[in-house]
Amino acid sequence: MDEQKIYHLIRSGNRGQENQGLKMLNAQKDFFLRKHRFPSYFNAEDKDDIFYWGVFKLLENTRNSTFEYKTTGNLEAYLYTLINRRIYHKTRARKLEELTVIKENKRSTTTSVFEDEVLQKIQEVFDQKLGENCRKILLMRYQDGLKQKEIAEELGLALGTVKNNSSECMNKLKKLIEQNAELGQYIKGLLTH
Repeated sequence: MDEQKIYHLIRSGNRGQENQGLKMLNAQKDFFLRKHRFPSYFNAEDKDDIFYWGVFKLLENTRNSTFEYKTTGNLEAYLYTLINRRIYHKTRARKLEELTVIKENKRSTTTSVFEDEVLQKIQEVFDQKLGENCRKILLMRYQDGLKQKEIAEELGLALGTVKNNSSECMNKLKKLIEQNAELGQYIKGLLTH
């Protein structure tokens, strides 16, 4: 793949040249899709959609100078990252959707208003005591299975910051669980779904 040529074609502003660059990228679709690990529930159409979304974002970011070609492998790595993030977001959205369905099913079978009130209080404690940043890091790490480097990229933080925050967040979480057994059960449920 001649990355530099593709970059200059899609950066040209000329529709014909853009289309030529996009055709060259399209010829590499199978190569890019083989490089990624897709969850088993992604079908061929889902994979194509994700690839074309990545190409569209690359084109958009090239046009508005968010992405600039610098060295060999730069364009390939950028498109790879775009596709990887899209896979992550699609997977996360599906997990959240499944979690919502599970919660709705639990609530529909709940016979006691008291149980809903307890869950609400536990959620409030979890939100207030742990904090948004810790919740994001812990859920991305243990629910979504992301590595610390991926979390750092996703949140736009330095890797060292994520490592330090992960340790602090786990310590906060352990203290919260020690203080409240119901909260411990709730958090385990969140992290395992």
